[in-house]
Amino acid sequence: MGAGEGSVVWEGCQDVGTGCDNPPHTLLGHSHPVSAHPAVTRATLLLSRCLLKMVKGNIIVPEDILSFCCNGLQGSTSAPRAREPGEQEEAPGAMASAPAAHNPTEVQMSQLVQPCHTNHRGELSTGQLLKWIDTAACLSAERHAGCPCVTASMDDIYFEHTISVGQVVNIKAKVNRAFNSSMEVGVCPCPCPPCCVPVAKSPNPPTIPSFNPMCPSFLAGSGSLMVGCGFLVSRASSQGCCALSQVGIQVSYEDLCSGKHCSICKAYATFVAQGPMGSKVRLEPVIPQTEEEKIEYSIAAERRRMRLVHKDTLKDLLTSSPQETELETRDGSGAVPAERTRVESVELVLPPHANHLGNTFGGQIMAWMENVATIAASRLCHAYPTLRAIEMFHFRGPSQVGDRLVLKAIVNNAFKNSMEVGVSAEAYGQEMSVSRRHINSAFMTFVVLDQQGQPRTLPMVAPEPGDGERRYREASARNKIRLDRKYVVSCKQTEVPLSVPWDHSNKVYLSYNNVSALKMLVANANWALAREKEKVRMYTLEEDKFLSFRIEMSVCIPASRAFSLLSNLRRRHEWDSHYVSAELVQKVDDDDMIYHVVSQKLRNENKPQDFVILASRRKPCSKGDPYVVAFRSVTLPTHPARPEFTRGETLCSGFCIWPESQEMSKVAYYNQAMPGYLTYVTTNVAGLSSDICSTFEACEKFLLKNKEDLISRLQDF
Repeated sequence: MGAGEGSVVWEGCQDVGTGCDNPPHTLLGHSHPVSAHPAVTRATLLLSRCLLKMVKGNIIVPEDILSFCCNGLQGSTSAPRAREPGEQEEAPGAMASAPAAHNPTEVQMSQLVQPCHTNHRGELSTGQLLKWIDTAACLSAERHAGCPCVTASMDDIYFEHTISVGQVVNIKAKVNRAFNSSMEVGVCPCPCPPCCVPVAKSPNPPTIPSFNPMCPSFLAGSGSLMVGCGFLVSRASSQGCCALSQVGIQVSYEDLCSGKHCSICKAYATFVAQGPMGSKVRLEPVIPQTEEEKIEYSIAAERRRMRLVHKDTLKDLLTSSPQETELETRDGSGAVPAERTRVESVELVLPPHANHLGNTFGGQIMAWMENVATIAASRLCHAYPTLRAIEMFHFRGPSQVGDRLVLKAIVNNAFKNSMEVGVSAEAYGQEMSVSRRHINSAFMTFVVLDQQGQPRTLPMVAPEPGDGERRYREASARNKIRLDRKYVVSCKQTEVPLSVPWDHSNKVYLSYNNVSALKMLVANANWALAREKEKVRMYTLEEDKFLSFRIEMSVCIPASRAFSLLSNLRRRHEWDSHYVSAELVQKVDDDDMIYHVVSQKLRNENKPQDFVILASRRKPCSKGDPYVVAFRSVTLPTHPARPEFTRGETLCSGFCIWPESQEMSKVAYYNQAMPGYLTYVTTNVAGLSSDICSTFEACEKFLLKNKEDLISRLQDF
């Protein structure tokens, strides 16, 4: 039968060698092959073509016919197999069951990199990768919300490796946490290609509400929003008509020939769930199952906190730094005028560029922005640059099919081995229109690699007066923040000095690292009970580089009250005999304080120890979360090491307090033992001393004595 009227052209490979014209899949994507008997094959093709014409003609196909077409012809030329005792009959349309995912929102995507996806070097285009990331994370968010979602923000993306033609990009996305008005979706590396499980589409898909960017409550929020996984958003409010959600993203590639797997990038995105006609959506909570999910669930609140204050962090850094320092200390000879790197390009938004809400697909805009940014970077270095990082995408409004997008890029600043390119996107509806809407902006960091794969030294940039100088200074501030984040927010704790320098530019990331490090220590599943003395239980955690201990007990005190008392280090000496004094050096904000602590002399020491400690406290974000008080060492120029003290350090320690009832709480103290007092800890663990248990019993007496103290209650900072 020819490919004329009523014929079906199947998307897929035909077996040319054998002459078999069976389609690779049945009409609804069923993966089982139809019997190779010629009569059955012809009947299947005819029936499939008829059904396809009915579907195209919007003719309702009875469910029993669809079921027969998808399942009834399978094995129709062979006798039915006898079932084993106890074996249940397979339901029509049932497929080989895939391993059950721990997180029901998990979405997996695998893409084979084709030549059409690559640049001139045969490497996967970053714009194409952003489109795939966009799609996977959006689908995960919508799976949890049960309604259309738009992206509220996308955290910084750091690209670790490039991907070549023939390799496979594996993306795994899942919702990490849903707050009252938001949820976080994580995209993680997929170690192997996901199972191909077809999903039947609903015959009556729900009407997708249009996105209203002018909704007052949507524009009244306080957080700048960014491009993430698929959509355009202006600003979001937790009290408006939209609900927010967070998504984390990590991508890996797979080499099919060698079997090698390697991480590419990781990020987290926040999504907004949209109800019908802009109604508010209440998101269901995410229940973490695995230890990894519990950790991501726990620190999602810290990532959210860090995102919300990013803009203020940049502003404070610019305010506190001298305006002329960078320009005066840099030699302007040989510098390239920034104006020479300026790029402007226009794109017409066509239907293939739109998402399923009718707005311009966010991944497409990111790809266009990456394109003009690459051109601007090339004009500075006269070479082919490599994208290393993308600062948060800031979306201020949507665009639709028919809009013209004007994309602008310029090199803001060039550092020794990297450069920052600022990119913006503006939209307008008519060719002669003079009114343009600023819908997006981002900052991208490029490097130029030599033949050995090492970053080359870049020429300096001479900024334009006015806005150019402002962008120049802001780029320097963002570069410092990026370095601080890489230096502070790291899972490789052994590569980070114990006492990290404190200043206003890195305060957000130090606070985030302080709390998240304690939460990760708490979430470890390998704690072992070492001692038990009356109500006090002592646990140990033995790892390659650290010995950690946990001591806990139940106390008759409300959790909020215990949290207030234990978070104030100035009262620590009242129950901990090791503390001599604690001076409040700096009140960073209501939840973060820096103390100078003086402790007793250790054995074999002839002078007392002192510490400069950052204390970060957090209240629960949702039911079941603990109150957290985290400690870590920092360094301050105003409090250097002094000869009369031995400077001590703590990497990770603190309290977690869980409410057991209105009047009972479980109080636990965690400490990652440092070499300076490791002997003291092991002596207590081995039972040769009960000093730690006695100190914790004194803590209980302190809590009981002060739980009704009105003055202490008012000291809740």
